[in-house]
Amino acid sequence: MFLKVIFKTIKNTGERKMHYRLCESYRIDATVRHQTILHLGTLEELPETNQKKALATRIDELVKQNYTGKQSLFGATDAVTETLAQKFLPSVRRSNALI
Repeated sequence: MFLKVIFKTIKNTGERKMHYRLCESYRIDATVRHQTILHLGTLEELPETNQKKALATRIDELVKQNYTGKQSLFGATDAVTETLAQKFLPSVRRSNALI
């Protein structure tokens, strides 16, 4: 899983905002496709790029942990990332049959 950046323009103000999607890549024949798992919004709580990447990694770890039952040795690097990962995890379960 990875984060994909989508730019959205607010019609009233003309301001462009970055929104994030949690995506998964797969192949069909010789082409690579991206499937959106979950829309994460603007992620204003995480100002740095490495924090956003850590969020995607942590969500992926939690999904694998729930699927296999094996716990990761490493947790999230900060409390905000862990809180957001736990918040988004139930939505990932409902949106796909990953688990």
